[in-house]
Amino acid sequence: MAARTLLIAHAYFTSRPTAQLAQPVMEALAERTKESSSLGKLLDDDVIILSRSITRSTLATGLGIGARLPAYCSSLGRVLLAGMPRDEAARKLQGMDRIPLTPRTTYELDELLVLLDKCREQGWASSDEELELGVRSIAVPVTDRSGRTIAGLSISVHADRMRFSEFRAQMLPHLRRAGERLSARLPPD
Repeated sequence: MAARTLLIAHAYFTSRPTAQLAQPVMEALAERTKESSSLGKLLDDDVIILSRSITRSTLATGLGIGARLPAYCSSLGRVLLAGMPRDEAARKLQGMDRIPLTPRTTYELDELLVLLDKCREQGWASSDEELELGVRSIAVPVTDRSGRTIAGLSISVHADRMRFSEFRAQMLPHLRRAGERLSARLPPD
């Protein structure tokens, strides 16, 4: 029964218009950067992965379509929470079970709100070994034509492959262009 449910969920997520429109953009991003990317949306207190583009250097995190990540400590979750009004994001964070998943996890409400403010300012979010030791990620918002954040697009790398400053400098420009391209492809509401 569980395998059948997973097949149905996979079919559902991959049939969604955002996921379908994202796949070619994500494939081009993966080709350009040689890194894997993910597209996600908020679902309750988590981010659910709607689409993935994987490369040979793919992380062994077991992420697949339908996988869930805690919103408070993932770059995708943070970029999606930053797309909400500050008071709404604060209420959502307050209601979440926030625990340190690694020694580097930011999980205190005040610190998370500062990170979300920073994300709103700079237009991207990060998670540097906070979700899983050895994994760095950055994410950008995907917006509809009114500018409302509807999804997040991220790239992740093994921490031993490059320092965070190198990762950001090399990957963020490509990720931003891909996020803008996808945002422009989405149909109006």
